[in-house]
Amino acid sequence: MEFKRLIRKLTDNERVEFADFKDNPKLKQLRDQIDQYISHKVHENYFSLDLSKEQSAKILFWEKKMIENCFNVYFKLDLKNVLEEQVQLIRAQLLMKAELMHEFRIKGKSFSPEKMKKLAKLMHNSLVINGMIELGELNEKLGIIKQGVDTIFPEYIQLCNELDELVQGVGTQKDGDYHEQN
Repeated sequence: MEFKRLIRKLTDNERVEFADFKDNPKLKQLRDQIDQYISHKVHENYFSLDLSKEQSAKILFWEKKMIENCFNVYFKLDLKNVLEEQVQLIRAQLLMKAELMHEFRIKGKSFSPEKMKKLAKLMHNSLVINGMIELGELNEKLGIIKQGVDTIFPEYIQLCNELDELVQGVGTQKDGDYHEQN
């Protein structure tokens, strides 16, 4: 029970919630390694909004289990020389991201814009493969955050712009400009 209180205390603090560890590259690298390990082990439907509450709860359970295993088993020796406060901060960030993602999968369009901004910030610090792009696409589809999307989901907006340029480039080619090579 004490651990849950500590996590709640840590995640209630804005400074703690969004620490990116840029001032400590070794700690950032370790956090990224843990996050990447977890993301490779988490269920393939992580970004699916078509899941039942039970299916989403299973993903959340598995993610929390992987987080705890990372801290208690897989990365235990790596974390031995890290300050306990920093270890708890990393754990709190990963747990908060897991909880918010679970809530997003359950609520879908009724997920609050404030929580979406928190989730985006935590996902931005994450190495989940294409996490920000997936989240940006879901946000656009559901219309949760409408203003400032380019600063909240920059990876998604950049990808959309690149795709638009590619489509426009292909669309401006004249039929006669293409030559098949045999």
